[in-house]
This record gives sequence, structure tokens and C-alpha cells, in this order.
Amino acid sequence: TIKVWVDQKLVWTQQDNGAGDFYMKDGVYEQSHNPTHQMDTCITNILMWTSPGSPVVPLKWTGQTNGVGVGNWDIGITTNWANAGNGAIEFYQDDSPVTFDDSAPGTTTVNLQATVNPASVTVSNLFKNYTFAGSGSLGGTTSLVKHGIGTLTVNTANSFTGGVLIDGGMFQADNAMALGSTSGTTVITNNGTLDLNGNNLGTEPVYVSGRGLNADGAIISTS
Repeated sequence: TIKVWVDQKLVWTQQDNGAGDFYMKDGVYEQSHNPTHQMDTCITNILMWTSPGSPVVPLKWTGQTNGVGVGNWDIGITTNWANAGNGAIEFYQDDSPVTFDDSAPGTTTVNLQATVNPASVTVSNLFKNYTFAGSGSLGGTTSLVKHGIGTLTVNTANSFTGGVLIDGGMFQADNAMALGSTSGTTVITNNGTLDLNGNNLGTEPVYVSGRGLNADGAIISTS
């Protein structure tokens, strides 16, 4: 059943026609008969409700909204993500696998606004360096994977339990909890490097192989 409210008053109710998808336009269509240049519309404070349980889709970070760089990583608010399958603009919702790579047209400074619980976090960057900052954190059972020769700097105090894989580039831990809960493990391999930056990571188990980025060491501390 389709119901329409105007000014909080129910004005129209009708059963749908059984179609599998629906579209809504806020605006004016030009008429084909006797068109006029005077047609216009002004709509403010639109509230749109959707049923819960929207399908979770893999997301890719864009770092922009309407062509303007916006770095907030929040839940269901900012549309600075894209559906990794079809490119449709999306906002973030928990349990989505998320990717950060060189295709992002906007900012690569990601400000976490809350504790987010993605299914997984993949940073695959060659040329664009990423920073995770803000008052929020990475939580839940997510895992974090770092690919590519670029740098990922993590300033947030995270609690995720899924572990970390660093198989390329630099992972700079600017917080003692950057690698999440110490119940998880961190694996450094191939050309990956973990930069402690002077932080004490506590009892985090770390398994190391390889010589690190540019053969400068798999674990370093630049502080």
C-alpha cells in the first residue's frame, strides 16, 4: 500500500500495481500540451521513510558528496561511498565490506564519527595515502587488510577483533590501539611495514616475514 502525507496529513492511499521497483521525483515535469515557462517548485524538509533491512552491499570510499570533499565516515548519513558493484552513490551501513583505493575522487582523510562495524576493511593504495582519524573507531569482528605501496595512518583507538594483514606499503600506528583488540593477530609479510611511531602496542601478537617496504624493515618506529 502506498500512502502519501503532505504537511503531516494523510492525503492519498492506493494499492500498488505489483511492480518490482518504484521511483519518486520531487519536482515538476513539463507538460507536453501548452507548456509554460512559469512552472516551478520549491520543496523543503522532506522526510523519507524506508523499511529496515536494506540489502548490505560492498562499498568503495569516494570521499566526496555532490563533488565536494567530505571525509566523515558515519552511519546512514553521508553519501560519500559508492556501491562497488554498480557505482551507485550510497551511505555507509554496518556489516558492509568496505574498500579504500586510488579511485577515490575526494578526500583520503577519513574521519570516523562513531564506532563502525564493517564486515571487512581493505585499503589498497599505490599513490594516495589514507588517514583514519576522528572520535570514532573500528569495532566488531572486522578485519583490516593493507595492500599496495601507499601509506595508511591510523589515529583511532580501535576494538575490532578480526586481525590485521599488512602485505604492502606502510601501516603507521599513531595510536596504541590502532591494530584493534589484542585478541586478534597482526601479520606482516611481503613488502609490508608496520611503523609503531613510538607507541606501545601491548600484547598484540605479530607474525613477521619479509624485509618490509623498500627493504627498510618489517617493523620500524619513526618517532
